[in-house]
Amino acid sequence: MEFLEDNNIDPKDLKKGDIANFGKKYDYPNVAVLTFNQINERNGSDSFIIPWSANKVVSAEMITKVINTDDGSYIYRNDIVKEVRSSRVLPIVFGSGPSIVNAWLYAVDQCTQQFFKDLNDL
Repeated sequence: MEFLEDNNIDPKDLKKGDIANFGKKYDYPNVAVLTFNQINERNGSDSFIIPWSANKVVSAEMITKVINTDDGSYIYRNDIVKEVRSSRVLPIVFGSGPSIVNAWLYAVDQCTQQFFKDLNDL
């Protein structure tokens, strides 16, 4: 954040050159920037007379950029999108429904796993 503040850069406006300059300043050969966005959230339930499960479904997007600081080129660039579900069985018996926080954590985990898999395949 200090680099962004010192250079008057809004994190939403971060450019490839800004990332490369950051890496050069701190002697990093490559810099990865990961940005998460929640695309969609919805409720769902499976019913047979009474609801037997409740679901939270989240679609998350992870915008990934890995920059080579020597020449400012992308080593990797991808928008990873995952949809995940957090469920609670028999919410009428056990109380409370599924957690949107858990669904979000699952989505972030799935996106991150895909990112590392992609890096290993480079």
